[in-house]
Amino acid sequence: MRIVTIVAAALLLAACGGGRRLPAVVGIEAVEAAWPMPSGHAAAEAGGDAEVSSAAWPSAVTVRLTVDNPSGGVVLREGRLRVTCGGGRAAVLVLGERVRIPDRGVWRVEVPLRVRVARNASALSLRSAIERRDAAAVTLDWELAVRRGAWRGRVSDGPATLDRIFPPENMDRLWHVLDRVSGGGRD
Repeated sequence: MRIVTIVAAALLLAACGGGRRLPAVVGIEAVEAAWPMPSGHAAAEAGGDAEVSSAAWPSAVTVRLTVDNPSGGVVLREGRLRVTCGGGRAAVLVLGERVRIPDRGVWRVEVPLRVRVARNASALSLRSAIERRDAAAVTLDWELAVRRGAWRGRVSDGPATLDRIFPPENMDRLWHVLDRVSGGGRD
């Protein structure tokens, strides 16, 4: 899914609280995407279009992050990222399982995500915004359940647009990864 890296970065930005330095995502790559099986029954009901739309977005994705964590270990227990575009909710990405970020060092961490894309005009707006590379048109908000040592809590943030979340020097890499996962064809 094109927005998969967004959730990974948002999850890690929220992972550390207090006065300690936050883990930073210094690299990202798409590992795999699970595509839903087209349903002949659903396609027949929709005149054949449902088969195309159900295969247009993956049902799950895994991204590998390279994370520089200058402080203690963090466990991402639960997470949800809501993506809006064109005035409505376009997609929701949910952390598929707990993710552990080891302490003090640079680590590669795999983040599994379940993907739910709305079947509405906002999802079409999202696809169009990504094709145009319009980071200002895509808005995110997120919530995480985090454990750091004995501390457990929930953190959230948003809404914020992609252009406010990602620095300009990282946007080309973000678009490349999103295209690869989504099958967008831009390489």
